[in-house]
Amino acid sequence: MSSFVLPSFVSAQTPSPGNGSSPNTNGQVPAPTVMFSNSPRGSGDLINLAVGVSQGQVCGTTWSAHKTNLPFMSNNQQKGTVLSEGFQGEIGTTVANFSSDLEINLGDQEAPVGAPNLNLPAMFINTPYGSIPVSFCNASSFNVQVGNVTYINGLPTVENTITFNSVALPTYGQGASSITFVIAQTVIANWTNMIIKIGVYADLSNMKLYLSDGTEIPQNTDFSFNLMYQIDMNNADTTPGAIIDYPPSNITPTSVFFAVNGTSGTQISIANMNLGDTYTEFQGSNQYAGKTPTIYFSQSTAPSWAVNCFQSFPNLTYGLTTAVQSDPTITVQHNAVSAGGIFNSHLIITVAIVGGVTSVAIMGAAIFVKKRRKL
Repeated sequence: MSSFVLPSFVSAQTPSPGNGSSPNTNGQVPAPTVMFSNSPRGSGDLINLAVGVSQGQVCGTTWSAHKTNLPFMSNNQQKGTVLSEGFQGEIGTTVANFSSDLEINLGDQEAPVGAPNLNLPAMFINTPYGSIPVSFCNASSFNVQVGNVTYINGLPTVENTITFNSVALPTYGQGASSITFVIAQTVIANWTNMIIKIGVYADLSNMKLYLSDGTEIPQNTDFSFNLMYQIDMNNADTTPGAIIDYPPSNITPTSVFFAVNGTSGTQISIANMNLGDTYTEFQGSNQYAGKTPTIYFSQSTAPSWAVNCFQSFPNLTYGLTTAVQSDPTITVQHNAVSAGGIFNSHLIITVAIVGGVTSVAIMGAAIFVKKRRKL
């Protein structure tokens, strides 16, 4: 894989596992705690590199690159395992009388022959000649880089990056073809909310696209790079394992908003995920900012109420486009930070970028295996 220069918002941070803080904050928002772990979460995990950012007990986020073996069942019997690899993020917060948990997955699941089809179109390339899956299970390696806390305009800010190196694409025996995919997590902590940018940068400079007969598609062919987010808000009932799902309060052309009604009947904002209304295309050293993505929402019905959000970066040119960049933003509300800690408690939000592609025509309901983790 040839080297490439990342744009500033995904510039590599010096790895610094441990706590980050800024001295002499003079009444500014307290610096969050930053933690790093490279240990598996459970018996099924093969690899898990995780970084956590916590604003006391009131709000926190944990992001990781992972490789996991998941069991698949048939007639109440385990028939084998499914390889799941990719990115997982989780944001926990407390607002009013509710505690919430925002889960984010970007990856894919590869099941053996005969297993249920668990693959979903999380990341793929569309061309006039057909669609090409981008599978994290074909990444050569991945790594997590952890940044220090700095103060920007009085607010503590930390940037972390997760890089999936040389994700191999199908070439039908014609040689190497790959992309490198970077997720840049920027966390901005405030007194009443936490803003988390989940910037994505796809390096396409080593990408070659082949048809099933081994023929490379023509140069200057128009293509698109695509992501799928799945968003779901849940309330964790006091009964162990009981999850109650809620529909979104509003869907705009670019965002999904969640809120609940408080005990007084007043609407309480929980979280908003904005996919953004622009993206940047790179052609070598040239940057074309302000391009318009195509965004499509497909909401399922009860009991899950999940919202599938398709974000497409269209009008790219094969042989010229070398990278694409976008930075969706999640704003999560929480109670004011105080020396005493937090107020009140119990709600879960799940945001997921879920994975694998078998057919990009899947636009409606899909099978999604949810994995719950507590911060």
